[in-house]
Amino acid sequence: MADLATIWNLALSHVGEGTIVSDPDEATTVARVCRRSWEQARDATLAEHPWLWARRLVTLAAHDTVPDPWPYAYILPPDVITILAVNPTWIGGWTNSPDYWWVDSTGAIYSGSAAASAMLPNVRWEMGGSTDEDGLETQLILCETTLGSITYTRRVENPQVYPPLFVDAVGFRLAWDICIPLSRSSEIRTLMWQLYQQRLGQAAVMDARQRRDRAMPDAESVLERGW
Repeated sequence: MADLATIWNLALSHVGEGTIVSDPDEATTVARVCRRSWEQARDATLAEHPWLWARRLVTLAAHDTVPDPWPYAYILPPDVITILAVNPTWIGGWTNSPDYWWVDSTGAIYSGSAAASAMLPNVRWEMGGSTDEDGLETQLILCETTLGSITYTRRVENPQVYPPLFVDAVGFRLAWDICIPLSRSSEIRTLMWQLYQQRLGQAAVMDARQRRDRAMPDAESVLERGW
């Protein structure tokens, strides 16, 4: 399991910086540079792919004020990075027909056939927000239909839950961000971006392998087939 100092030191080594960070809160130059760029690098890497380990399903609460011209507005959780799916309240009726629709453990909705997919109308929605009289901002999702929940990529602040290949990718993303302040080399920065894209692709492929779209066969059917 990686901690913050481990990831920062990976990024520092990528750009050729010999100084290491012992404590993310220390007052050294390298720690200050990493602190300034870390949250942006982390959130940008989370936004690059619908990571299964960062995916969450949340029930939505309606917002009192609905901006025109939308008929419905819902309050988004504060840790939203990317919305992956909106789940209308009426979709529950469809999921009772397993030959046509099903919902996976993350809440994402799937269709069993192209014909069934064509039956599901496109749901229009967009990100929005509102500001109250005290200046408080509320992040909203605006929609043309009633929503029960959303599936989204969340902001994961604890690096100890990051998969190893994600640690590798976000380390190169951070290296790209801190390269100019520390090395002042545009050539190294270009290389860091290329390596980030490479590691990001590897991490995304591994992430996609962490699921199955079909149920495992039951033991009785396996015994009948003999394999």
